[in-house]
Amino acid sequence: MEKKKCNILYQELFEAKDMVMFECLNRSGKEIIKNSDYVKMIENVSSNMSKILKSISDKPNFVGVRMSSTPNFYAIVFGILRIGMNVLLMDPKTDERQYKSLLEEADSNILITNMMNVEVNSKIYVI
Repeated sequence: MEKKKCNILYQELFEAKDMVMFECLNRSGKEIIKNSDYVKMIENVSSNMSKILKSISDKPNFVGVRMSSTPNFYAIVFGILRIGMNVLLMDPKTDERQYKSLLEEADSNILITNMMNVEVNSKIYVI
């Protein structure tokens, strides 16, 4: 998706600042995330991904995302798209052989995950 098209989509989705984007249950009760707070989360992801990519010499076209579905998952996806990168979505249940194969096929060396069963090596940056 072109960066310009992504920015238009982003603006339209998050125009209503006071609209509730997510209602989540956590250990301390119900958490409400408004669009304005969610936009900040996305901007933080974009900023952090830009910094990380500056430190990587062989920048990929795709960033692998292997996470369970949470508000953070969506913020990460929008954050990656916002800086003009492509997202390679992976089922969080994929095993090591599968996710490495998917990353290799997409010629990617970055994996963002909240899964514990990830082998870290010098070829894949795990965030």
